[in-house]
Amino acid sequence: MQRDSLFKTKLSIIRKTILLKDKKTIDWIHFILNDRSFKTLPHSYESLKKGNVLWMNFGANIGNEFSGMHPALILKVHIKSGDVYVIPIDSGYSKSTLEYQYDIPRIYGFKDKPRYVNLYRAQWLSVKRIDFENRVGHIDKKLLEKISDSLKKFDNRIDK
Repeated sequence: MQRDSLFKTKLSIIRKTILLKDKKTIDWIHFILNDRSFKTLPHSYESLKKGNVLWMNFGANIGNEFSGMHPALILKVHIKSGDVYVIPIDSGYSKSTLEYQYDIPRIYGFKDKPRYVNLYRAQWLSVKRIDFENRVGHIDKKLLEKISDSLKKFDNRIDK
């Protein structure tokens, strides 16, 4: 009983704080608040493959961080921790020819529109942020290799 009351209080505060109107977001928060550990994997877990593009909830932003629902390119999956290494995908064309930005001319399984990734935005996130009910896409293998190779060089530069 006490747990239900605490949950309702938390959910009420969240609704009032960020004025949620989206049922999927409320369901997602409900799942997070009730999940004590990540022991069960969603049935859609097989969609977590390098090169796949899934919709993720990046939460609230601070400064220039991504927020809300965005497609993300899966780069690595850590099953035991339930985390994925992703790069959020932005709409439009990259604003420069910098070596850490790549235009993605097509995401197979998604609406055709210009998109790009910025390697600076690569990050580890929980699979709990993934909307497994939404579509799954993928990018061209050659482009994926190019992005992966650049990310390796990029990471090596940062470590030096």
